[in-house]
Order: sequence, then C-alpha cells, then structure tokens
Amino acid sequence: QLMAERNAAAPPHSEFNRTMQKLLEESRRASEVVRRLRNLFNRGDTHLERTGIASLLGSVRSIGADLGAGTGVEFRVRESGQPLALLVDKLQIELILRNLLANAFESVAACPEGERRVTVSAGAAGDDHVSIRIADSGPGVPPARRDVLFEPFHTSKASGMGVGLAVSRAIAEAHGGTLVAEPDRNGEFSMVLTLPCSTAVAHAA
Repeated sequence: QLMAERNAAAPPHSEFNRTMQKLLEESRRASEVVRRLRNLFNRGDTHLERTGIASLLGSVRSIGADLGAGTGVEFRVRESGQPLALLVDKLQIELILRNLLANAFESVAACPEGERRVTVSAGAAGDDHVSIRIADSGPGVPPARRDVLFEPFHTSKASGMGVGLAVSRAIAEAHGGTLVAEPDRNGEFSMVLTLPCSTAVAHAA
C-alpha cells in the first residue's frame, strides 16, 4: 500500500523530464554567466548582440514570476511600446535585472498584504538611451546609505556579501550605461538602469 501511495504521489514522467530539463538549462546558463563575467573583469570582453527592449522585458516577466510566486506581491511590467533596441551582452544585462528584482521583492516582503508592489517600466531616455526603472513599495534606502550603496562588500543583509550592486554597476558602465538609485517617488524607491541604444553604440564605434 505504501508503494502504491508513493507511486500515486509521484509526478508523471513528462513533468519530471521537464523539471530536469529546466534544471539543466539553468545550470548551463549559470555557467555561461560566470564565464562571461570572468572574461569581462579579466579582459574587458563583452559578447554584444542586438537585443530588443521587448525581449529583455520578456526575461523580466519570467524572473518576476519566479520570484513572486506565493509572495502576494503585485508585479507589473510597463513598456512604452517603442521598438527600441540595445547592443548588449544579454546574459550580463539579465544578471543585473535579476539582482535588482531580487532586491525589490526582498524589500517589499515585510510590507502589509495588499501593499507589496514591484513595478518595472522601460522607455526612451533622451534621443539615444533606454531607461529601465525597477520601483518597489518597500521602505527604500535612507539618503545617508545611498552614497555607499554600490560600494563592494557594503550590505545590510545578514547573509549578503555586498557585491551584487557593485557588480551590476560595473556591468552597466562596461556597456556605456549607468545604474543609479533614485529618491523615493510616489512613495516608491527606484533603481534605474540606463543603456545606450544600438544606434548610439554604432555611431560611437
């Protein structure tokens, strides 16, 4: 009977195979991210590819769905609808976005139910840049801490190493962009990633 109960509770083979395939894909992705980061910091290498903002926001939706499962966080993604494109190392930019989103979801975790919000918005910033804003309804960062927010090994987390934002800013700057913390706006704290459009990169080259 016990064996029958175990078999009944076991997931179907197709579901198990999908789960294992996803784990393998994530493992390969993580390995590739580490390799590219090593090349970036050792040699300044970036694997640039033309990437539409819509594609990046698709990754944002996927990351947000994983992080927000069962948390009660209202997660929204807004885009301008403009056909904007970047020339970036997509894996590295996704690493920045994953880090910022993880921080945002962690920031709102202690908020009362119904007041947990994380919003991502993207659009043109001037004539030749794209801005991606990650805003959350958490307590924000006191002005006194904003000056050291991006310094390596500075963290307020008990289990954190304090390198996530430092690495994220370094990647943004290697792409000719910026990563900044902005004062609270409409009761929300924002991290803003700005990157040059692909046309601006081509002209600079």
